[in-house]
Amino acid sequence: MSHSAFTGITRKHLGRLIEELAGPWRARRESELAELRGGERRRAEGAGRKPDLPFVDQALVTPAQLRRQLSHKALAIMYGVHRCTISRAIDRIRPLARRGFAE
Repeated sequence: MSHSAFTGITRKHLGRLIEELAGPWRARRESELAELRGGERRRAEGAGRKPDLPFVDQALVTPAQLRRQLSHKALAIMYGVHRCTISRAIDRIRPLARRGFAE
């Protein structure tokens, strides 16, 4: 999925984009989780349930969907997750990636 035919950007640029988005995504996600928990972490980072779609894959499906207008269901089948997981991933990444392809 990292091929430029899907994303519309080179792998080198995609790598830089993922590095750039990782910090803000992690901070935003921690804030969401803290709000759900009602406070700070009670367990060490990395403990608990693993995400169905890791951050890098979330960052890949977003430009692929925006560029190629692939349905969320098609992307879900490609990644072996539920359609809602793809929708949530795009909803989380898109505000962080206000670039030409994300408008």
